[in-house]
Amino acid sequence: MLEGLPKGLVAEGFARALDEAGEVFQDEVQRRTPIRKASKSGWNPEAFKSFDWEVVTGTTLAESVRRRITIDSQYRGGRVEIYHKGMDHVALWLEYGHEMVTHYAHSEDYTDKRGKKRKRKWGGHERIGTVPAYPFIRPAAEAAYTTAVERFVSSLTKTVDAYQAKFVNKAA
Repeated sequence: MLEGLPKGLVAEGFARALDEAGEVFQDEVQRRTPIRKASKSGWNPEAFKSFDWEVVTGTTLAESVRRRITIDSQYRGGRVEIYHKGMDHVALWLEYGHEMVTHYAHSEDYTDKRGKKRKRKWGGHERIGTVPAYPFIRPAAEAAYTTAVERFVSSLTKTVDAYQAKFVNKAA
């Protein structure tokens, strides 16, 4: 029974504690996820030179924030991963900024040697502007760190207390 106790404690306790801490990070990242105000004038390359950002909940990017808990196979601990399901690339473009370029200017259809229809593209890729960096993930992590650690410790303490009550009462 004592050999399995540490593994059970880590598997159960760390999973709950990491989930508690991850919830704090997830909520903070969701809260800080920016969106660009919609432009009624339509597409305008000049608009990409200065974006007007505001933090609004309920956007597709904010709704895509998820957390994944992983426990170490040797039961030495675990980790929590916060990610934007299917939209990580967009979040990174916003976090670090990016360059806007045009698409291919020309294309033509052709058939390759095996008879498969293909499309040949060339030209374009001209720089039309840059989107400045808007860090929101790293500041969210810094802001949530203390609260997440407190929730992790609190959750793990509850699990240890529950294990102690369960096994000490059985031994007595």
